[in-house]
Amino acid sequence: MNPAGGGGARMFRFRGLDGLRGWLAWMVVIDHITLFTGAQTSYGLGRLNDMGSGAVTVFIILSGFVITHLLIEKHEPYRLYIARRFLRIYPIYFLAFAAGVFTTFLMYRFFLGADGIAAHATQHVFQVPNLDHREMDFKATGAHLYEYLLLHLVMLHGVVPNNVLFDSPSMFLKSAWSLSLEWQFYLVAPLVVWAARRRWASIALALACVVLYKLSIEQRFGEFFLPSFLPAAGPYFAIGILCRLAVTRAWGAGSWVAVLILAAYWLRVRPAGEAVVLWGVFFGASLVRAGRSRARGAFERLFAALFDSRLAKHLGNPSYSTYLLHMPVLQAAMVLCVRMSAFTPGQAIAFTAASTIALTYLLSQAAYRWIELPGIRLGKRLGARLSATGDPGSNRGAAEPVRPAPASDDTPAPVRVPEA
Repeated sequence: MNPAGGGGARMFRFRGLDGLRGWLAWMVVIDHITLFTGAQTSYGLGRLNDMGSGAVTVFIILSGFVITHLLIEKHEPYRLYIARRFLRIYPIYFLAFAAGVFTTFLMYRFFLGADGIAAHATQHVFQVPNLDHREMDFKATGAHLYEYLLLHLVMLHGVVPNNVLFDSPSMFLKSAWSLSLEWQFYLVAPLVVWAARRRWASIALALACVVLYKLSIEQRFGEFFLPSFLPAAGPYFAIGILCRLAVTRAWGAGSWVAVLILAAYWLRVRPAGEAVVLWGVFFGASLVRAGRSRARGAFERLFAALFDSRLAKHLGNPSYSTYLLHMPVLQAAMVLCVRMSAFTPGQAIAFTAASTIALTYLLSQAAYRWIELPGIRLGKRLGARLSATGDPGSNRGAAEPVRPAPASDDTPAPVRVPEA
């Protein structure tokens, strides 16, 4: 963490976040490759699924941290804030979603057959998991195609439970259920962070988080295969929010009561403990690296090499594109293997892995440069134009003038979970 002056106020820059994003994104890519090709079963790589799930949880925590930082450092009217978030995530999402629709129907054709029945599937080399689940997806898209498309286009597909619309959160673009979760968080984050910084509001917020999480795991909101509905992921976002507020003591008096409420419930249910520990280690290490401790030397160099090196940043900058684009690429590579019919199972997995990794890398770098960055710049221009026109809402409710946020704030953490 690096404090820098800005208009007489301290502005904090957190280092290593982009590098962390990059490694987490590629952990999920590897997990999905081994899961969907059947390598986890055939070669005993099931542990990769646990690693991918842990990466997901860290992404959610990181998202809470980064968005809270953005809201503290920037003081924008809500319409500008949400417009900038939309421009940040939607352009590349729309492209990946369109590709995902195409490759999903290709998978139906080559792995289920024209009638959508797994018994007639043409599987020469892959042991594709959960084909019965895919059969149900096939039937559901045939009956409710327009509902699925509309929900995905407005990024609210994660809100609908499976008992209402089957597999809505992960239909077409398997990892995009987490994008819907991210969007839900974006919509309410300004109110949540405002409440978290005030005494009685923070206590009410903590109680609401606990109650909603309990109701979600009891399936009172419906049946969800994945935690795509915001109440199910609320405690993870809360960890990121509280970590950011604690760094600069940006919470109000009495907020420790809210922290104790969340901590007590967390110790009772103890979900995703390894991922929380991983985040805690990274977050603590980032503070040590910032000079809050004299423990440097080898530890300092290791942290820099892992999370703040040129390679880590190179992989981290396009991590959102990596997260979205790898599934259509993986599906296309698997279909190509089936069509070629010339591989042994081991060769097919190796070909799929190599081609998915290579093409995902190239496409994500290109998408970051030609799609993500233009969206970020457009959002900045909107902010500058609003300030230049003297819109009275541009600083409404702000305690400080609008000032540039750290560069890492313009890259929200993608939230992804491997398939169950």
